[in-house]
Amino acid sequence: MVKALRVVLELHWGYSVKHPFFSASQPSFRFPPPTTLIGALVFAIASRRNGVEILAESDGLYSYTAGLLNDVPWATCRVLNIDPRLLIETRDLSRVLIAPYVRSDNVYPGSQYLWAVQTHGKVYAPILTLDVVYMVKGSSVKDIARYAWGITRAGTKESIVSVRSVELLDINTIVDNIVETNYGFPRSLAEPVKGVYTETRLPIPSREWYRLGAVRDANLFLDDYVMPVDVVTVRIRDIGIALRVGDVGAVIVPREVVEHG
Repeated sequence: MVKALRVVLELHWGYSVKHPFFSASQPSFRFPPPTTLIGALVFAIASRRNGVEILAESDGLYSYTAGLLNDVPWATCRVLNIDPRLLIETRDLSRVLIAPYVRSDNVYPGSQYLWAVQTHGKVYAPILTLDVVYMVKGSSVKDIARYAWGITRAGTKESIVSVRSVELLDINTIVDNIVETNYGFPRSLAEPVKGVYTETRLPIPSREWYRLGAVRDANLFLDDYVMPVDVVTVRIRDIGIALRVGDVGAVIVPREVVEHG
């Protein structure tokens, strides 16, 4: 059984979701990617269940998220109260000011704390509202819905959110190849044919993405992600499928999410 879990989140100042490509400078993704949306829910689940964040498997260490991908295999969202084209990353120095090597009393010839200043990316959008739809399945669907009220952040620990509503909705497969949606989706699943949208590259959920120290080329896990400004007409690709979620509209998900559900 596959259900749609709809969670409406209100962000207080905006968010910061770090790119995995950098060690010093830390730019942010433009939108909270599906991986972050799933991670936000899984963090709430782990906090209630056992507090474990790392899984030790026979082939290595994984984020606890990897262990719950069977229960929460997909997530998407739409922006409710602002044109998503206005969500622009900025970078500042606010977080590194607490580092000892930035303090003026450590800046002198021979200081072991001399270090280049780094920038930290974030998207400022006070009272931004995200309408998030999770695909959930298994015997613990109702428990997962209750845990969703415990979502506290979408990105870094400073990216604080408030949960405005949580509801479980039925889904129905849309057989038409051309559908309308206002929720985000990867281009690998569908091709926009009409409507206004913005686009960026975001990580897409997979078990290997959450394996610690295993990803050598993060670009292999990224896809061009379409964020509709309003309603976009799309053509579904072979690996994608359109689902009607309650009375809120259509979402595009990987076909395997439903076929293996």
